Amino acid sequence: MKHNNIIIMSALALVISLTGCGNINKLSEYDMTGISFIEYTDIDTVCEDKELINAGSNLLSDQEDNLLLSYVVDSAIELSAELGDYDHLVFTNPKWIENFGDSGKLKPIEYSSLSK
Repeated sequence: MKHNNIIIMSALALVISLTGCGNINKLSEYDMTGISFIEYTDIDTVCEDKELINAGSNLLSDQEDNLLLSYVVDSAIELSAELGDYDHLVFTNPKWIENFGDSGKLKPIEYSSLSK
């Protein structure tokens, strides 16, 4: 009987410890007050429509002073050969880094030292 109690308590402890491993919204870690979030997963559709290209360009131009931009290229886009020793390529603007990052942790890399 004691052995069964230990097994039940261990299983219960495992279940309780795994409840924190679910899908967590990473944005909830940051102060998002006044910030809207737009995510594209099918950018090709947008880029193939001239009207959408113009509308997007105008929106970005109009909001230039307010935008926090971050675009990540990873395994979803096949660039393994082009990325060389890197596994991600992130395009961002200084406003995004100021709001979400720590520029002190960034290491400058000269463009000429990057792999082709």
